[in-house]
Amino acid sequence: MVGAAVGLVVGVFVGSVVGAAVGLVVGVFAGSVVGAAVGLVVGVFVGSVVGATVGLVVGVFVGSVVGAAVGLVVGVFIGSVVGAVVGLIVGVGVGFVVGSAVSKGSAILIFFVMEFPK
Repeated sequence: MVGAAVGLVVGVFVGSVVGAAVGLVVGVFAGSVVGAAVGLVVGVFVGSVVGATVGLVVGVFVGSVVGAAVGLVVGVFIGSVVGAVVGLIVGVGVGFVVGSAVSKGSAILIFFVMEFPK
């Protein structure tokens, strides 16, 4: 019971920290790549119709909006999946170690109490 509680707390903490870090990195990368590609395509198209200056402004704006949206969605999804997996692995491992130590400590305590009565 103690191992499960400790494993849950540690697993949730580690999973949230690792998930947030991974989600941030992946989200920023995916957002910048997709935003740059979409902004380039839209900017070149608009620039060829209206003019280079307008195409540049529209391309940068569309690219930043699309990149931010894609980066947010991808980052949150990947971060939550990675965080859950890492939290589960770490939580189970820590819970097992703590639970084993507590149960062995209880067994030793019970042995001494039974062997050396007052």
